[in-house]
Amino acid sequence: MITPYKGVPTYAKDNMNGLLSSILAWLGGADMTTGQREFDGFSIYTSSTLEPLDLPIGCQVAMTERIKCDPVLNTMMSARYHGSLDNDTLTESVCDFTCGQNLRGWYESVQLNCAGYNISGTPAEMFGGRIWSAYNETCSKDKSSGKYCNDVIDDFTLVPNTAAMPDNELCSYCYTERLQMMQRTPYSAYDEYYQTVLQAINKRCGLNAPTTILEIPRNTPEKKTDFCVSEKFYTTVDGDTCTSIAKDQSISSAALYMGNQNLILECDSLSSGLKFCLPLTCEKTYSIQSSDNCSDIEYAYSLKERDLRKYNPWISYDCDNLQQASKIYGTNICLSPQGGEHNGNSTGGGVAPITSDGYVYSKVELPSNATLATGTTLNCGKWYEAKAGDSCVGICGQYTITHAVFAMVNLSLDPENCSNSLKAGSTYCVGPTYSWNRTDSETTSTATTISASSI
Repeated sequence: MITPYKGVPTYAKDNMNGLLSSILAWLGGADMTTGQREFDGFSIYTSSTLEPLDLPIGCQVAMTERIKCDPVLNTMMSARYHGSLDNDTLTESVCDFTCGQNLRGWYESVQLNCAGYNISGTPAEMFGGRIWSAYNETCSKDKSSGKYCNDVIDDFTLVPNTAAMPDNELCSYCYTERLQMMQRTPYSAYDEYYQTVLQAINKRCGLNAPTTILEIPRNTPEKKTDFCVSEKFYTTVDGDTCTSIAKDQSISSAALYMGNQNLILECDSLSSGLKFCLPLTCEKTYSIQSSDNCSDIEYAYSLKERDLRKYNPWISYDCDNLQQASKIYGTNICLSPQGGEHNGNSTGGGVAPITSDGYVYSKVELPSNATLATGTTLNCGKWYEAKAGDSCVGICGQYTITHAVFAMVNLSLDPENCSNSLKAGSTYCVGPTYSWNRTDSETTSTATTISASSI
């Protein structure tokens, strides 16, 4: 426990990632706590962003809990070195004692309630862990002077590299604790560079601090062939982000993220060589700006109220998560339905109503001069002539027929690579009768062109 005011902290054993000892370290040198401020706080996640994920209720409740801290901390989710804020008032607000308690409470609650579950293959507490790491680095204080360590480090002698640093500065509490603090958590910017710096500190200062780079624990699923709804893939290159890929491919960056969660650790820093399944494209996309809200976007692009949420289901009902979620998912959103507005050429009249399973009750003759796809059943109540650029998914969605039934009644279609096996100009059955597979001489086609006289 930590005595809230003018007390001496009791040092606790490190938890599994060292974050607990980090916060105790900076509190240890404080003469008193920062003023007890009241913050509205912020949420890292909202209920709507967690809806697509298979998480227990207790985990979702913990993840959506508000963190009562200065909102500046909400911008510190990336793994980077956190130096001085260059503003004494802001630093005091960010480093409020109750904020540290809230961060620890959120982190430990999520770690407990979400144990065994992950987001994008990483622990549910990762973004909170990064904010907590940023808080510790920003708020660490010198034991002897009580000054913030970032201010102490800013006054160090200007030198070209670590090797040229004077011993009294290299081995000072603020500098050694800063590097050790970063090493104790996988959620800081501690990497090979900082590892060499800490190794130099150990050697010159006679210390024996651990220098290992801690890996973020990731759940790696068993390798398997996953169904890709678009049947299109993309392999990442250096510099790619969820947003840049989404803009180039005319897709939603959130859809890209959610469809490849086992591969994406962080949307704004993707490793090269990753093979992503691309989501369905959107005819119109838009990149969210920092001042945007849903109403403004809908008005600017002549959309109806709540269209933005319809095309981007991760957006909450009140659109209060638009800016926050875009920091995680990327900024490219759909302004039109995924897969496009499929206004296909449905030929023939008097088509019987189809049921939700894709079948119809009555047969409709193939239209005259239609080019019937090879292997397509003639026991059909609804026909569709394929066009260039069509996808099986779009056709199935338009006619409320499952992918499996669509491929089954159109034998020329490859179930594993359906869209590529579509032939523009060919007519396919998109509403087979319930008795479509009865054995008679007119159940499937063998010729490609049928005229009205041959029916």
